[in-house]
Amino acid sequence: FASARGYYAQYIYQLMTCWRIHQDRCAAERAWGLCERYHARQLVEHLSQMTESCSSIQVFAGIPDIQSLLLPEECVLQFFLNDLESYVWMVHSRGVEAATIKDRATIESLCSLILRHCSVPGVTEEDIRDCEDERYTIGKVLFNGLPSLSSFRTVYIVADGGLCLCPFVFLFAPGDSSGSSTETSRPSGQVCILLPSAAAFKHLRNRRRVATEGI
Repeated sequence: FASARGYYAQYIYQLMTCWRIHQDRCAAERAWGLCERYHARQLVEHLSQMTESCSSIQVFAGIPDIQSLLLPEECVLQFFLNDLESYVWMVHSRGVEAATIKDRATIESLCSLILRHCSVPGVTEEDIRDCEDERYTIGKVLFNGLPSLSSFRTVYIVADGGLCLCPFVFLFAPGDSSGSSTETSRPSGQVCILLPSAAAFKHLRNRRRVATEGI
């Protein structure tokens, strides 16, 4: 499976380089599709270990699938960590945004700092306040270059690597795409939901629609 990830990583890198140099939005969207296929493949591999009936499941969602199910106040953030540089995509009902972020080692190192402060038994509000600098630093690393998260009430997150353990709810997000530090706190009541793939969001939203229609 490691070799499969290398294939995805190389192709995503080529597409995102094309996006960055030529401002080719289609290349960024194709890179998102590969990232989603990778996460979906991981999900199927994991499910297949638990039951053979899951080995033939087709779990993939395209950008139009996701956008058709998102409410205006919702977005999906999808990450792919790589050795040279990493990527994040934001899919919302009005479009798709992409950004190049730091390499895997840098991001996972920052995550470990946050985990030591925020994810230990007995953590207090004072402990969380004490790591404010780290919370802002990693928030800027992960979200800078994207539209402000403050306009979204629910953020669905498809993490990768060490980010799967990151307590996103504690992070600050830059107030705008220029990285301004004037508005870094999350809006009150914003919810962050971790998902194994964007296809999982599609599955859960469709199930909720069916349940609602049955009432």
